[in-house]
Amino acid sequence: MGRIFVSGVGTEVGKTFFCAVLLRKFKGMGTFYFKPVETGGRKPQDYSLCSKIADFSEPPVYHFYAPASPHLSAKLSKKKIQISKIKRKLEDIGGKYGVVIEGAGGLLVPLTDNPLYTWADLIAEFKIPLIIVASSYLGVINHTLMTVEVAEKRKINVVGVVLNYQRKPKTIAEKTNEQVLKKILGEKFLGSIPFSPSQNFDLAQRLSRINWKKIKNILFS
Repeated sequence: MGRIFVSGVGTEVGKTFFCAVLLRKFKGMGTFYFKPVETGGRKPQDYSLCSKIADFSEPPVYHFYAPASPHLSAKLSKKKIQISKIKRKLEDIGGKYGVVIEGAGGLLVPLTDNPLYTWADLIAEFKIPLIIVASSYLGVINHTLMTVEVAEKRKINVVGVVLNYQRKPKTIAEKTNEQVLKKILGEKFLGSIPFSPSQNFDLAQRLSRINWKKIKNILFS
């Protein structure tokens, strides 16, 4: 079995929604959901959602109330993130599972700032294949290509990019982002999830235009 790390071009682009759709797609095959650090709210909402869909799951190593980057949210809680704890948990999880690991925010979000340690550092160290989630808005082409470039410069295996429509496309940019990204990224463009006002994971999975075979081969090979 394998594992995949799901990151985004920024925050609130639909990483958790994509994880939920992915977990629904492969439910029953031994999926495992893990979000090492979650911020915002009194309870870890992303974990609560995805743990109900995944075959197996693990609570966050750290959860902080303030909706901010992990390093800052930890400081506001008068705590410090110990990277070693996250690493140990990653080492323990795996083997017989197809593990979906979700980050908080984008690749360069700091887990600690002294010394600086980001999600990209963790992904590169553990050699975890990466899926990048983007939402269709003005500027997403630049944000997506920068994220891909940062990952590849760190020798991270970029499985591909998924475009998640969080609303019905209205502007010319929103209507053409998918076409442009597909042309530039080629096979690294995994596909898209159409907007669904109900946020129904089963419906989103059925309507999605994603190269699920490529993802399946990594998770369950």
